[in-house]
Amino acid sequence: MKYKNLTEKVYQILKKDIVNMNIQPGTKIQLDKIAEELEVSKTPVREAVNMLSMDGLVEVKPQSGTYVIELNQKDIKHIYQVRKALEKLAIELSFSKINDENIKALESINNKCLKLYEEEKYEEFVSEDERFHNTIFEITQNKYLITSYNAIRDKLFYLKMAGLVIPKSILESIKAHQKIIKTFKEKDLEKAKHEMKSHVEKVKKHSLKVHNIYNNKRGEKK
Repeated sequence: MKYKNLTEKVYQILKKDIVNMNIQPGTKIQLDKIAEELEVSKTPVREAVNMLSMDGLVEVKPQSGTYVIELNQKDIKHIYQVRKALEKLAIELSFSKINDENIKALESINNKCLKLYEEEKYEEFVSEDERFHNTIFEITQNKYLITSYNAIRDKLFYLKMAGLVIPKSILESIKAHQKIIKTFKEKDLEKAKHEMKSHVEKVKKHSLKVHNIYNNKRGEKK
Protein backbone atom coordinates (compact mmCIF):
# COMPACT_ATOMS: atom_id res chain seq x y z
CA MET A 1 0.00 0.00 0.00
CA LYS A 2 1.26 3.47 -0.90
CA TYR A 3 0.94 6.24 1.67
CA LYS A 4 0.86 10.00 1.14
CA ASN A 5 3.32 10.55 3.98
CA LEU A 6 4.76 9.00 7.13
CA THR A 7 1.91 10.23 9.33
CA GLU A 8 -0.68 8.48 7.15
CA LYS A 9 1.38 5.27 7.22
CA VAL A 10 1.51 5.26 11.04
CA TYR A 11 -2.19 6.19 11.20
CA GLN A 12 -3.25 3.31 8.94
CA ILE A 13 -1.09 0.79 10.82
CA LEU A 14 -2.44 1.84 14.23
CA LYS A 15 -6.01 2.06 12.97
CA LYS A 16 -5.83 -1.46 11.56
CA ASP A 17 -4.39 -2.80 14.82
CA ILE A 18 -7.16 -1.13 16.85
CA VAL A 19 -10.15 -2.20 14.73
CA ASN A 20 -8.70 -5.72 14.39
CA MET A 21 -8.37 -5.86 18.20
CA ASN A 22 -4.60 -6.43 17.98
CA ILE A 23 -4.38 -3.50 20.40
CA GLN A 24 -6.85 -4.26 23.17
CA PRO A 25 -9.50 -1.79 24.40
CA GLY A 26 -8.22 0.35 27.25
CA THR A 27 -4.57 0.00 26.21
CA LYS A 28 -2.50 3.11 26.83
CA ILE A 29 -0.91 4.52 23.69
CA GLN A 30 2.83 4.83 24.29
CA LEU A 31 4.33 7.16 21.69
CA ASP A 32 7.96 6.18 22.40
CA LYS A 33 7.26 2.47 22.07
CA ILE A 34 5.26 2.84 18.85
CA ALA A 35 7.90 5.14 17.33
CA GLU A 36 10.58 2.58 18.15
CA GLU A 37 8.59 -0.37 16.77
CA LEU A 38 7.77 1.46 13.52
CA GLU A 39 11.24 3.03 13.30
CA VAL A 40 9.94 6.58 13.01
CA SER A 41 10.17 9.73 15.11
CA LYS A 42 7.50 10.62 17.67
CA THR A 43 6.10 13.44 15.50
CA PRO A 44 4.24 11.27 12.92
CA VAL A 45 3.08 8.99 15.75
CA ARG A 46 1.67 11.96 17.67
CA GLU A 47 -0.05 13.28 14.54
CA ALA A 48 -1.46 9.83 13.74
CA VAL A 49 -2.84 9.49 17.28
CA ASN A 50 -4.54 12.89 16.89
CA MET A 51 -6.21 11.57 13.73
CA LEU A 52 -7.34 8.45 15.59
CA SER A 53 -8.79 10.69 18.28
CA MET A 54 -10.86 12.50 15.64
CA ASP A 55 -12.06 9.08 14.43
CA GLY A 56 -13.15 8.29 17.97
CA LEU A 57 -10.88 5.24 18.20
CA VAL A 58 -8.73 6.64 21.00
CA GLU A 59 -9.54 9.02 23.82
CA VAL A 60 -7.39 11.48 25.72
CA LYS A 61 -7.68 11.35 29.50
CA PRO A 62 -6.35 14.55 31.11
CA GLN A 63 -3.17 14.06 33.18
CA SER A 64 -3.22 10.36 32.36
CA GLY A 65 -2.59 9.77 28.65
CA THR A 66 -4.26 8.50 25.49
CA TYR A 67 -6.07 5.17 25.48
CA VAL A 68 -7.79 2.89 22.97
CA ILE A 69 -11.54 3.36 23.32
CA GLU A 70 -13.61 1.11 25.52
CA LEU A 71 -17.19 1.24 24.32
CA ASN A 72 -19.83 0.88 27.02
CA GLN A 73 -23.36 -0.49 26.68
CA LYS A 74 -24.77 2.98 26.00
CA ASP A 75 -22.21 3.60 23.23
CA ILE A 76 -23.07 0.30 21.56
CA LYS A 77 -26.81 0.99 21.70
CA HIS A 78 -26.32 4.47 20.22
CA ILE A 79 -24.08 3.18 17.41
CA TYR A 80 -26.64 0.57 16.40
CA GLN A 81 -29.47 3.08 16.73
CA VAL A 82 -27.75 5.18 14.07
CA ARG A 83 -26.85 2.14 11.99
CA LYS A 84 -30.45 0.91 11.95
CA ALA A 85 -31.71 4.27 10.68
CA LEU A 86 -29.02 4.48 7.98
CA GLU A 87 -29.48 0.88 6.82
CA LYS A 88 -33.25 1.39 6.58
CA LEU A 89 -32.76 4.50 4.44
CA ALA A 90 -30.20 2.66 2.30
CA ILE A 91 -32.76 -0.07 1.61
CA GLU A 92 -35.39 2.51 0.65
CA LEU A 93 -33.10 4.48 -1.67
CA SER A 94 -31.47 1.45 -3.28
CA PHE A 95 -34.75 -0.30 -4.07
CA SER A 96 -35.58 1.73 -7.17
CA LYS A 97 -32.00 1.52 -8.46
CA ILE A 98 -30.98 -2.07 -7.81
CA ASN A 99 -30.62 -4.31 -10.87
CA ASP A 100 -29.83 -7.96 -11.60
CA GLU A 101 -26.10 -7.24 -11.71
CA ASN A 102 -26.24 -5.68 -8.23
CA ILE A 103 -28.16 -8.66 -6.88
CA LYS A 104 -25.61 -11.07 -8.37
CA ALA A 105 -22.83 -9.05 -6.73
CA LEU A 106 -24.55 -9.31 -3.33
CA GLU A 107 -25.05 -13.06 -3.82
CA SER A 108 -21.39 -13.48 -4.75
CA ILE A 109 -20.24 -11.61 -1.64
CA ASN A 110 -22.55 -13.62 0.60
CA ASN A 111 -21.39 -16.90 -0.95
CA LYS A 112 -17.83 -15.87 -0.15
CA CYS A 113 -18.95 -15.07 3.41
CA LEU A 114 -20.29 -18.63 3.72
CA LYS A 115 -17.08 -20.11 2.30
CA LEU A 116 -14.97 -18.12 4.77
CA TYR A 117 -17.20 -19.28 7.63
CA GLU A 118 -16.83 -22.92 6.59
CA GLU A 119 -13.05 -22.47 6.36
CA GLU A 120 -13.06 -20.77 9.79
CA LYS A 121 -11.49 -17.63 8.33
CA TYR A 122 -13.56 -15.46 10.61
CA GLU A 123 -11.52 -12.26 10.39
CA GLU A 124 -11.73 -12.32 6.59
CA PHE A 125 -15.48 -12.80 6.93
CA VAL A 126 -15.78 -9.46 8.74
CA SER A 127 -14.29 -7.66 5.73
CA GLU A 128 -16.70 -9.40 3.34
CA ASP A 129 -19.62 -8.66 5.64
CA GLU A 130 -18.62 -4.99 5.47
CA ARG A 131 -18.47 -5.24 1.68
CA PHE A 132 -22.02 -6.63 1.57
CA HIS A 133 -23.46 -3.66 3.43
CA ASN A 134 -21.23 -1.14 1.65
CA THR A 135 -22.54 -2.42 -1.68
CA ILE A 136 -26.12 -1.61 -0.69
CA PHE A 137 -25.08 1.90 0.34
CA GLU A 138 -23.20 2.40 -2.93
CA ILE A 139 -26.29 1.38 -4.93
CA THR A 140 -28.15 4.37 -3.42
CA GLN A 141 -25.68 6.74 -5.15
CA ASN A 142 -26.28 9.14 -2.25
CA LYS A 143 -22.89 10.47 -1.20
CA TYR A 144 -24.25 12.10 1.96
CA LEU A 145 -25.78 8.84 3.16
CA ILE A 146 -22.55 7.00 2.38
CA THR A 147 -20.53 9.63 4.29
CA SER A 148 -22.85 9.26 7.29
CA TYR A 149 -22.38 5.48 7.27
CA ASN A 150 -18.62 5.82 6.89
CA ALA A 151 -18.60 7.89 10.09
CA ILE A 152 -19.52 4.79 12.14
CA ARG A 153 -17.87 2.10 9.98
CA ASP A 154 -14.67 1.88 12.03
CA LYS A 155 -16.60 1.37 15.25
CA LEU A 156 -18.86 -1.22 13.59
CA PHE A 157 -15.81 -3.09 12.28
CA TYR A 158 -14.31 -2.91 15.78
CA LEU A 159 -17.49 -4.38 17.30
CA LYS A 160 -17.68 -7.12 14.65
CA MET A 161 -14.09 -8.17 15.30
CA ALA A 162 -14.83 -8.33 19.02
CA GLY A 163 -17.92 -10.42 18.22
CA LEU A 164 -15.84 -13.22 16.72
CA VAL A 165 -15.52 -14.78 20.18
CA ILE A 166 -18.91 -16.35 19.32
CA PRO A 167 -18.48 -17.58 15.71
CA LYS A 168 -22.05 -18.94 15.55
CA SER A 169 -23.26 -15.37 15.00
CA ILE A 170 -21.50 -15.36 11.61
CA LEU A 171 -23.85 -17.99 10.20
CA GLU A 172 -26.84 -16.00 11.47
CA SER A 173 -25.59 -12.93 9.57
CA ILE A 174 -25.14 -14.95 6.38
CA LYS A 175 -28.72 -16.23 6.64
CA ALA A 176 -29.93 -12.67 7.24
CA HIS A 177 -28.10 -11.53 4.09
CA GLN A 178 -29.83 -14.30 2.13
CA LYS A 179 -33.23 -13.08 3.31
CA ILE A 180 -32.38 -9.49 2.33
CA ILE A 181 -31.27 -10.61 -1.14
CA LYS A 182 -34.52 -12.55 -1.53
CA THR A 183 -36.57 -9.42 -0.81
CA PHE A 184 -34.65 -7.56 -3.52
CA LYS A 185 -35.48 -10.33 -5.98
CA GLU A 186 -39.14 -10.27 -4.95
CA LYS A 187 -39.19 -6.45 -5.07
CA ASP A 188 -40.80 -6.37 -1.62
CA LEU A 189 -39.66 -3.10 -0.04
CA GLU A 190 -41.52 -3.46 3.26
CA LYS A 191 -40.17 -6.96 3.79
CA ALA A 192 -36.67 -5.77 2.90
CA LYS A 193 -36.83 -3.03 5.54
CA HIS A 194 -38.14 -5.56 8.07
CA GLU A 195 -35.34 -8.05 7.34
CA MET A 196 -32.64 -5.39 7.59
CA LYS A 197 -34.08 -4.03 10.84
CA SER A 198 -34.23 -7.56 12.28
CA HIS A 199 -30.64 -8.22 11.17
CA VAL A 200 -29.26 -5.05 12.78
CA GLU A 201 -31.20 -5.71 16.00
CA LYS A 202 -29.75 -9.23 16.29
CA VAL A 203 -26.22 -7.97 15.66
CA LYS A 204 -26.73 -5.29 18.31
CA LYS A 205 -27.83 -7.89 20.87
CA HIS A 206 -24.80 -9.98 19.98
CA SER A 207 -22.47 -7.00 20.48
CA LEU A 208 -24.01 -6.28 23.88
CA LYS A 209 -23.63 -9.94 24.86
CA VAL A 210 -19.96 -9.94 23.83
CA HIS A 211 -19.42 -6.71 25.75
CA ASN A 212 -20.74 -8.40 28.91
CA ILE A 213 -18.46 -11.41 28.34
CA TYR A 214 -15.46 -9.12 27.88
CA ASN A 215 -16.30 -7.14 31.03
CA ASN A 216 -16.74 -10.32 33.08
CA LYS A 217 -13.35 -11.62 31.92
CA ARG A 218 -11.71 -8.33 32.85
CA GLY A 219 -13.36 -8.53 36.26
CA GLU A 220 -11.94 -12.01 36.81
CA LYS A 221 -8.41 -10.79 36.04
CA LYS A 222 -8.58 -7.99 38.61
